[in-house]
Amino acid sequence: MNDTRAAAFLCSLSGPDFLNDCGVSRWVYFTTQQTLRFGKWRKREGIYFSNLKWLPASGNPVVANPLSRRWTLSGIRNYLRRLVS
Repeated sequence: MNDTRAAAFLCSLSGPDFLNDCGVSRWVYFTTQQTLRFGKWRKREGIYFSNLKWLPASGNPVVANPLSRRWTLSGIRNYLRRLVS
């Protein structure tokens, strides 16, 4: 059994607050009514990340898409908003 399945089972027995006692791990607990984050998350441009180690040394977030264009986080967010609307 993996960590996620074990955590889900234990949350089903004792509720999501169990995740507060899981050391330095970061967890997201989803229900149909809410999404709860547990652990230390980093917020950048309105998006929560479990870590920022993927950022280039310059600190400017750049992600290559399958078409080889380069996007910033705000560019990705705007692109996703256009897809949803």
